[in-house]
Parts: sequence; structure tokens; C-alpha cells
Amino acid sequence: MCDPITLSAIGSAASSVATAVGTMSAGTALSIGTSVAKFAADDQLARETNKRNAAQQLQIGVARDDKISQQKLSQSQQEAKLAQQKIDNDITALEQASTSALSAGESNVAGRVVNAVMAKNERDRLTTNNTIDADLQTLALQGTLDRKGIDAEALSMINQYQPVRRPSVLGLGLEAGTTYYDRET
Repeated sequence: MCDPITLSAIGSAASSVATAVGTMSAGTALSIGTSVAKFAADDQLARETNKRNAAQQLQIGVARDDKISQQKLSQSQQEAKLAQQKIDNDITALEQASTSALSAGESNVAGRVVNAVMAKNERDRLTTNNTIDADLQTLALQGTLDRKGIDAEALSMINQYQPVRRPSVLGLGLEAGTTYYDRET
């Protein structure tokens, strides 16, 4: 269905044609009537195409949002797993430190050997935690890049469904006037 402005333009053109029928030949009237009918058909086709394109763009946007949500969920799960590894590493290091301190106390050993064992345990814990922190940062950066890629892919697909230009009412009037002028003068 055409919008009110298009209907008005077609009605005006048809009215002009009807008024001028008395002063123009049947061939001219038929040619102008054909132009009006072609305009209406082209306008309807453009409207339907634009409606389909808008629906496709909406579907692509929803799919993009779903992919981004899925990617964020996956990233969140991986971050939680790495955070748990860090906690587990801290617990293991504390257990080792307490075991070392208890063993040293039971065997009446003190000094540099105990300090070296404790320092090694702490160094191992910190090294592992730094590695986990670096993995978390890399994961966050990769997640950002993945989301940008998903967005760029969706925009590329959306750009395939651009609006179609509707025929011009002014063009219809010019075509009808030119036809009348060419045939009747």
C-alpha cells in the first residue's frame, strides 16, 4: 500500500490525465497512464524491498548481539577458571609454607636452609600468580578483539541490505509532462 503522499501524487496525475483526456490523444493518455501505473508498481516494489531489508538488518543485529553475549559468557567462565587457579595456587603455597615451617620446627632446624625453602615456595607462588594475571589480561584483550570482529562482520552483512531508493513523484510529473508535450505539440 502506498503512503498518502504517493497516493495524492498518483491521484493528481490521474486527475490531470483525466482532465486532459479531452484535449489529448488516446495514445498520449495511454502513455501517461502507463507511466503512472509503472510508478505505482515501482514504488510498491521499493517499499517491499526496504521492508525485507530492514527485517534482515534486524535479524543480523540480533544475531550479532547473541554472538557477543555468548563470547562474553565464555570469557567470564575462563576468567573464573583462572581466578580459581590463582586461589588454588595460593592455598597450595600456604600449605607448603606451613608444612615446611612445621617440619623445620619439629627437627630443630633453623636458619638459611629454612629461609631458602620458604623463599622458593613464595617465588613459585608469585611466578604462577603473575602468569595467571598475564593470562587474564590476554584473555580480556582477546575478548575485546573478538567482540570487535563480531561487530565488524555484522556491519558488513548489514551493509548488504541498504534501503532502495523509491521512485520520485517529481520524476513522474516530469515524465507525464514531457510525454504530453512531445505528443501533443
